[in-house]
Amino acid sequence: MSEIQAEPEAIRAAASAHDAITADAAELATLRELRKVAAHFTGTWAELIHQLPDSYSCEMNCAEANAAADLYRAFGDDSTAAAIIAAHAATDDDEERAGHAEDQ
Repeated sequence: MSEIQAEPEAIRAAASAHDAITADAAELATLRELRKVAAHFTGTWAELIHQLPDSYSCEMNCAEANAAADLYRAFGDDSTAAAIIAAHAATDDDEERAGHAEDQ
């Protein structure tokens, strides 16, 4: 392959690498924004979420309580996660209570 033929291939490879880097940077920016928004949400709701059953006669099912607790654990807020599970367990029926020892 001559140098003239190799040059377009090198340009295409460089353009492809540039596109991949640009896509990675955009994805990273999106992930940073998602983390910022989720952190804001969890910070705002930390005081309220485990009080929902008492304050609003609102009961979470097991999947909802576990999902909320997992979100708080992911942000390092184990005390809010435990409070969510405890509040849920307090309003759970007898059939579901047995599973909550594993959740905490």
